[in-house]
This record gives sequence, C-alpha cells and structure tokens, in this order.
Amino acid sequence: MKKTRRSTRRVKLLAPALRALQAQARYPRQLPADLIKVVERDNRTIREQRVQFVSHNTATGEPYPSSDVLRHGWWIHHLVGVGVRQHGSNTGRHTFASQMLSSGLATPEWIADQLGHTSTAMIFRHYAKWISQDGPDVVGLLNQTLRLS
Repeated sequence: MKKTRRSTRRVKLLAPALRALQAQARYPRQLPADLIKVVERDNRTIREQRVQFVSHNTATGEPYPSSDVLRHGWWIHHLVGVGVRQHGSNTGRHTFASQMLSSGLATPEWIADQLGHTSTAMIFRHYAKWISQDGPDVVGLLNQTLRLS
C-alpha cells in the first residue's frame, strides 16, 4: 500500500478482508483507467495520473469521486440497512485494533505496524483498556501451554 510518495507500507490482511478485496478487484480490471489530478506536497504543483479505482457505484458503474461520496452514498446506506448506528468508516480501524489486542495473539508492535503508526504509543494511549478488560485468560493460557495445571 502506498502511504505517501516516500513510504510504502505492507499490510497483512486477515482472510475475510483479503477475499473481499480479491472479489472486488475483478471489476475495476475490466474498466479503463481514470485520469485524475494529484496535488504534490508543495500544494502548488498539479500532475495527472492514471489510476483504477477499487470502489465503484454499482448503479452507474462510475468510481466514487471522493471518500465523502462513498461514505454518504454507500457506507451510511448499508449501515442503516442492517440496523447499525451511523458512524465513520474509520471505526473499522478501531474495531480491528481493539479486537487484535483483546485476542492476546497480536502484539502491540504488530498492531501499530498494521495501522501505520511509528510506535506503540498510540496503541497504548487509545486501546490499553482493552488489553486487560477484554483480553484472554492469560494465566489459564500459560498454565495450559506450559503444562502447569
């Protein structure tokens, strides 16, 4: 995943997310690339780039031109349809982080790396309460793993 022009981040997707993206990927491959304008870091230079958008409006076949249009034209519509309270799509990041911490399987370092953080400080500041509250029975797991019981 290209995070900025100077950094590339590799994200390891869980199986359901990988399957969903692979299923979605076949649609844009059939469409021509779109020409977009990209504002460079100096906030003055504008260059054109050909890209293939992943998310398309199924009614029009057109790519969503912005995250706002995607959020209001798709995200919120589906939340309402399944009876879930409206919230931002970024909530998925928070759910991922808290569930990974609660599982006891993923280290804070791995989670920080997946979220693109440079350190674990953000993980501990925002999610530390889930580590002990909702986490697994560490003593039970240790007793079982080390054959102490």
